[in-house]
Amino acid sequence: MTEARDHGPSAIVKSTYRGSEWSAAVPRTKVEVLVSSLLVDDVVDALLKAARTRRTTDDGTVVVFEVADAIRIRDGQREGFALS
Repeated sequence: MTEARDHGPSAIVKSTYRGSEWSAAVPRTKVEVLVSSLLVDDVVDALLKAARTRRTTDDGTVVVFEVADAIRIRDGQREGFALS
């Protein structure tokens, strides 16, 4: 998980307190998950269920892409062995 910065229209919250207007950045979190292609649908469903707030603001985006290879730096093992 990583703290992320958003520059879109939902990134700033504006409010008025005792006659003074103020604005604040909305904190965001970036989550990166690497899973087997067999589990992609289940993981995406779980992420959507957990992240959906049902508010009018943007709840974020789930992006799915294939990883061509994974290599463990320590010993050079590739693919599934590198991820265990």
